Amino acid sequence: MTATLSAIPLVSSDPGTVTIGLVGPMGWIQWDGIKEGALVAQELINDAGGMGGTGDMLQFVYIDSHAVPTPQPDLGRRDLLAALDANPDMDTIIGGFRSECVIPMREAAMDYAAANGRPIWFIAGAATDDLLKVDEDYDRYKYMFRVTPMSTTSLFTQLAVLMQSLIFPKLEYITGATLNVSIVAEQLVWCDSAVTLLETIIPVPKAMGGLGANHAGTWRPSAVATDFSTEFTAMEAADTNVIIHIFSAVAGAAFIRQWGELGVTAVPVGINVESQMQEFYAAIDGLCEYETIMSGTGTRTLTNPLAQPLTAIQFWDKTVADYRHAPIYTAWGVYDVIIGFNETYGDYSGLTAEQAIAVFEALDRWGILGRFNYTKVGVGNPALIPPGEGHDMYVAVDAYTPIWPSGGVRAHLPQWQNGKLQVIWPRGAPPPFIGGVSSDPLPFAGKYKLPPQMHVSSQGVSIAETDFAGNTYPTGVGGDFPMPDGQVDSTEMTQLTSLWQMKVPWRVLEADMDGDQIITVTDVARVAIDFGQSK
Repeated sequence: MTATLSAIPLVSSDPGTVTIGLVGPMGWIQWDGIKEGALVAQELINDAGGMGGTGDMLQFVYIDSHAVPTPQPDLGRRDLLAALDANPDMDTIIGGFRSECVIPMREAAMDYAAANGRPIWFIAGAATDDLLKVDEDYDRYKYMFRVTPMSTTSLFTQLAVLMQSLIFPKLEYITGATLNVSIVAEQLVWCDSAVTLLETIIPVPKAMGGLGANHAGTWRPSAVATDFSTEFTAMEAADTNVIIHIFSAVAGAAFIRQWGELGVTAVPVGINVESQMQEFYAAIDGLCEYETIMSGTGTRTLTNPLAQPLTAIQFWDKTVADYRHAPIYTAWGVYDVIIGFNETYGDYSGLTAEQAIAVFEALDRWGILGRFNYTKVGVGNPALIPPGEGHDMYVAVDAYTPIWPSGGVRAHLPQWQNGKLQVIWPRGAPPPFIGGVSSDPLPFAGKYKLPPQMHVSSQGVSIAETDFAGNTYPTGVGGDFPMPDGQVDSTEMTQLTSLWQMKVPWRVLEADMDGDQIITVTDVARVAIDFGQSK
């Protein structure tokens, strides 16, 4: 039988079905992530006896948002409403990528909810600020939640802290000058607030919360662009040191491939969804090496070792085994929200959608990527300016630092290193954590590496990795990291010998040459090879 209600299905003594709509850009990797994350969760839940072990089997309805390659919101609205009409027991939908389609579809869904009491929509894909509108008109938009990613402002505030604390100081010590920063962001709505934020904070002094750099220029290419010769030529003319790149679509692959081919002497850091794929490295012949991106995890990163029924490594491995590629951010979010449905099924089954909203608003659970809950209506996120809105992903204050004592879901920033997405931010205080800030690094944390062409000695040898100490450590947001001084000498050796056979503190991961978090002869030998080299 199919249990029907105006919202979440009742628990029944007879096996029923729970129907969830999956909505996304069919044909693109964001849709692959939505579908595959859902299917992994479905297999685990149904094999264990259905939702909450009640015998109610989980099933999906697939809905194309018609977001790619050219957004067609009218078709997205049409398909969404048709699916809702055809499935009267479909009370929740998950997904939604590309705001140009999500926003019109949101309005259609809220009109439908006003008349029918459903659906509750859990956004998984779109990052646009104020997408939910819950604070603006609670009665109308209370059915909207977001599970992934964080809002654009939250994402780029975290990115800004990494750049301010670690990347920019390194480059400033090397160049001895104020940095020139370029922005390259695809011409899509979700990027607008990010570009505005970045353009605002780039020239603001660090002491006032900015990046203390020169804004060299902003470029807004098409999300399906394949050639960036014009942009790279202009950035070179502006003596760019850092490129903040923002791509959710196929243009990101072309951009970073061309960056690698040209050997551009500027550090790429930002968002590049295509580059979240483990297979991406081989697909573009390793030309993304040293690119730093925002992601849910790195390569097989064990974020929450206690996660059930799968840890992040187990989820990663199962996705690779089942679908022959690694998961991206939509897969993590969709999987985890469905597992959360299953864990709390007894709390909301039998309720109308309107009644179930209160259950979701109070949700506080440990998920696959950490502790997950939603922001409170009228409060938003702490430490974020502006704080955002209710029903969004809650982001703890420590997300804007290099440490992770709360264990709350946050962006992780990996860098491509030797074919692996190595998490370089956050660095320390692994959860669960009690009392003070541990000096130990997170088990999966590694050093940030500069591209070799960014720091070359007068003898023509790259010392981008071995010149890691000698200058006064910067202070500020999570600072106190060792900084280069333009020469490989006794300062590096002193740092290494003081840590001999010891676990490297998270603040000085730069001393760890081979990435095993223990200082051994391998690390000393690597520095010894370059000993005496200087700018």
